Amino acid sequence: MTAEELTKAFLKTPAMIEHAKVIGTVNNRLDEGDTETVSLQVPRQFLAMLEYDERENAAHEGRQPDPAIRVLGRMLHNQLHERLHWLVVAPAHFPRYRDLWNRYCDEQGAPEHKIPTPGAAPAKDGEEDPF
Repeated sequence: MTAEELTKAFLKTPAMIEHAKVIGTVNNRLDEGDTETVSLQVPRQFLAMLEYDERENAAHEGRQPDPAIRVLGRMLHNQLHERLHWLVVAPAHFPRYRDLWNRYCDEQGAPEHKIPTPGAAPAKDGEEDPF
């Protein structure tokens, strides 16, 4: 089976159909004005760090510092946008999708198409994994 054929079949699995439905809906219908308020518990030391960092950045940029709640909101917003980006363009960026793909490759008898774990050294020929 070619990589293209394997990918087409993989995208028809229940897990990837659900992924496409949920993530596609979020991506297509994202409304920045449709918000919900949430409450977070953050250690005071992190807030002190954020306030300090924001004061220093604001002074450097010649502006007034934003309150910690606004800085946290901006950070979370940016993280969620980045997460959505990777879930749309390259779900295998996340270990659970890489593992799902790799299991599928094994099930289909196509281990040559598996995605290596980032940073993992490939086994040398004739060398067994010690685990």
